[in-house]
Amino acid sequence: QNRLFLAVLQGDSSGLQRDFDLQLQGEAQQWKLTLTPRSLLLKQVFTQINIDGGALVHSIELLETQGDSTLLRMQDSTADQPLSDAEQHDFAQ
Repeated sequence: QNRLFLAVLQGDSSGLQRDFDLQLQGEAQQWKLTLTPRSLLLKQVFTQINIDGGALVHSIELLETQGDSTLLRMQDSTADQPLSDAEQHDFAQ
C-alpha cells in the first residue's frame, strides 16, 4: 500500500502501470488520472482511483468495492523546498 501511494505522489507511471490501467485526461495545468485495478488483490479493494492535479497532485479519491470512498486533499503543497535530513531518511525506508 505504501508503494502505491509513493508511486502516485512521485508520478511513477511505470510503477502504477504494473498494477493499474491508466487513463489520463486534460493538460499539464489541470489533469485527471483514472486508475483501474488490474491485479485480483487490488480489484478486491478498489473499483477505481482518481487523481486530480496540475503542477502537483491536488486530490486522490479512492473508490472501494464495498461502496465506501476516501478523498485525500493535498492543501498548501509546495515542491520548491528540499527535504530535511530526517525526511530523506524516512522516505528512504
